[in-house]
Amino acid sequence: MKRKIDYQFYIASRSKFPYVILLILGVFTMTFYSLVYLSSTGILEVPEIAETANRLAQMTTLEIVLNFYYSDKIILFIGAFVALFSLIEFQKGYIKAVQDPFASKIQTVISKLLVILAYIVVAFVLVLVLTLISSATFLPHKGFGNIGNFIGLSLVQILVEFAFAGLIMFFSIMVRKTVWALLGTLFYIMFAPITIYSVINQLVRILSGNKTFTIARFIPYGNTYELSIYDSKAHFIMAIVSSIIFIGLGVYLNKAAYEKKDLL
Repeated sequence: MKRKIDYQFYIASRSKFPYVILLILGVFTMTFYSLVYLSSTGILEVPEIAETANRLAQMTTLEIVLNFYYSDKIILFIGAFVALFSLIEFQKGYIKAVQDPFASKIQTVISKLLVILAYIVVAFVLVLVLTLISSATFLPHKGFGNIGNFIGLSLVQILVEFAFAGLIMFFSIMVRKTVWALLGTLFYIMFAPITIYSVINQLVRILSGNKTFTIARFIPYGNTYELSIYDSKAHFIMAIVSSIIFIGLGVYLNKAAYEKKDLL
C-alpha cells in the first residue's frame, strides 16, 4: 500500500499541471482581494464588488478566509486537478509501472484519493497564506478571529470538497478522455446549480409541497457553496454525514470503474 501511495505522489509531483493550477488559484485569489481593496478605497466603482468589500470589511481575517472557502471558488480549481490527475497514468504511459496482478484495485483508488486530499489541503493553505498577507498589508478587516472555530469550519469544507472530488474521479475514469473529463467537470461546476439542481428543486417542491427544499443541501458539490459559516449546527452535521456517505460511495464507484474498464 505504501508503494502505491508513494507512486501516486511521485507522478503528481513530476507533472506540471498541479503547480500551474495552484499558480492560477493564487493569482485569482490576489486579484479578488485587490478588486475588493480598490472598491473599498473608492478607486473602483462596481456595485457588486462594493457590496462584497463592505461585507468583508466587517469580518475578521479568518472569517474572510472562511468566506473564500465556503463558496464555489476553490472547487473549480480542485475539480480541474482531479479530472487531470485521475487519468494521468494513461496520458503519460505510467500505467505500465503500476500493473500488478496481485495488487488490490481498492489500494489504487485509496492512494489516488489520498493525493487528492493532500492537494485540497495545499490549496486551502495557499488561500490562507495569501489572505493573511493581504490582511496584513492592504485588506480591510476587523481583528484576527477565533482559531479553533476556523480550524473546525475549514475541516468541514475540506471534507465536503473531498467527497465531491471522489465523484469527479469516477466520472473521469468512466469518460477516459482527459479533455472531456476536464470540460465535463468544469461545465457541471459552473452550470449544475442553475440547470439540474433547479429542475430537481422545482419538481420536489411541487410534489412534496416543501417550498424550501434545496437538493444542494444533500450533495457534496451543493454543500461547497450552499453551506455557510453562519449555518446552524444541524446543517453542518447533515453536511458531514452526507459527505462521509458520498466518500464511501466514491471509493466503491471508483473501484468498480477500475474493474469495469479493466484499467489495471
